[in-house]
Amino acid sequence: MTSDWFAEAEERRREFLSDEIKGDFSLEPMAHDMAPRFYHRIHTVNKTMILLESAPDGHRQALPGHELGAFMKVAAFLRGQGFRVPEIYASSEYLGFILLEDFGNLTFETALDEATETDVRELYMRATQLLMKLKRIGSNKLFEFPVFWGSRLDNGIGRFTDWFLPYLFGRPVTDGEKAAFNDMLIDAKSVLPAIEPGFVHGDFHPSNLMILQNGELGLLDFQAAMRGPSIYDLANLLHDARRNVPKDIIWDCQNLYFEDEEGDLSDWYNFLSLHFHLRVIGQFIKVAIMTGKTSYLSHLDRLWGYLGESRISAFQSYAEQANIDFSKALPPLDMEKIKTYIRPDAA
Repeated sequence: MTSDWFAEAEERRREFLSDEIKGDFSLEPMAHDMAPRFYHRIHTVNKTMILLESAPDGHRQALPGHELGAFMKVAAFLRGQGFRVPEIYASSEYLGFILLEDFGNLTFETALDEATETDVRELYMRATQLLMKLKRIGSNKLFEFPVFWGSRLDNGIGRFTDWFLPYLFGRPVTDGEKAAFNDMLIDAKSVLPAIEPGFVHGDFHPSNLMILQNGELGLLDFQAAMRGPSIYDLANLLHDARRNVPKDIIWDCQNLYFEDEEGDLSDWYNFLSLHFHLRVIGQFIKVAIMTGKTSYLSHLDRLWGYLGESRISAFQSYAEQANIDFSKALPPLDMEKIKTYIRPDAA
């Protein structure tokens, strides 16, 4: 395989599409996301389709958690459970292509941007109802899914100490500081009540939801699905890293989601919100340094505010002992300086 998989992408792309599409077609490049993947809308005489393009699974440019094989496997599972995911028309894991059903242009994110206050509430309630259906997938059907705890997503929480704290402190973190953070996580998790494992999408936010022509919600970017605490997805939706959700809507959606649960699971929600924000605030710094994509840095202040409001007492005690002061604004961003503070063993 070539060292830069995408250097010869155009030739492979034309060859793949010519084999799969009978007749004339044209390509329209689409916006891509944080991962090293690209999307094209394919126009034919009769319909449009979406071409997902990635480095093949196992290639050095393939991003863990975004494997093509996993995408196709989870798509088949969710479709079998009655959820709307894109139909797969053709694929080649070796070439790094999947030809998909086109769900259109109306993302949940666009709908929120254009909605009235009443419609925003309705949209979030609909997304919450979708999550309620997902959490009802029986755990006995998920035995082939990877487990959340110890997964790439779970271990990614360490990016708070590996990438964010060096920026915040203006120096490398010590072994002792990393150990104190890990001890805090153990303490915070140890007091949580038992919970039944369920389906975890892992990246449930407005950009990964589509509103179809019949009004139904379609799911995207589900290849990292796992078996674990389903509440993680609710926290991802309502305490979004990229946008503010009105507090009254958060409250109403939480009440709806938990109405059929036995016992109080608010501590789980608070812990998984914290888990999500710790991972993502470090991830955004890492992505900026490693790839040059700095647009996500505009969300650091929001994440900083979430952390300061966390209801997990173990985290607040840890932050106080670590001299992390949430009342202060974040320091200026100097990516070249921050890069020199990152330890060689940073994940």
